[in-house]
Order: sequence, then C-alpha cells, then structure tokens
Amino acid sequence: YLVREEIPYLSSTTEAYEQAMIFPITQKLVGLKFRYYDAKNMKWIDNWGTPPNLELPTMVEFEVKIRSGNGSVNSFKTAVALRSVDRQTQ
Repeated sequence: YLVREEIPYLSSTTEAYEQAMIFPITQKLVGLKFRYYDAKNMKWIDNWGTPPNLELPTMVEFEVKIRSGNGSVNSFKTAVALRSVDRQTQ
C-alpha cells in the first residue's frame, strides 16, 4: 500500500494527530526508493542521517513503482527541494 497522511499544523500536537487524515493512493505498490542530495559534496547519495550527514539534505528524490491493471510496472520519479535554513543567522 501507498498512503498519504496529512496532519494539520496546530499548536496542540494531540489535537493535530486526532485530526489526521489518511488517503490511500494505491494497493499496487511495487517499489519505493529515496535518494538525497548532499549540497556540500554536490552529489546524490542513497543513505542519509548518519555522520557526517546530520543536517537535512538540500533535496530528496523519490521513485515510485506501481503495477498497472495489465500487469506492467510503471515508474515515476521526482525530486523535492527541502526548506533550507541559513545557518549563519542562528
């Protein structure tokens, strides 16, 4: 299964999770792959979150593979830029 979950931005996290909505996208998920863009080294990498990559990546690429009604596998890929924080102003 592939689902999309939305949690509203509320000051009370308890209320926010109580109002969470889940939308099913497909039951025919075949694969899901992530890659992360390391801006310091200007390259895509497969794993994130372990030293030395403790900050957020600049972008996240994801590939979704879904089986169609006729049995073939369709692949969709996109990259999403993450909000960056100017570290010099903190």
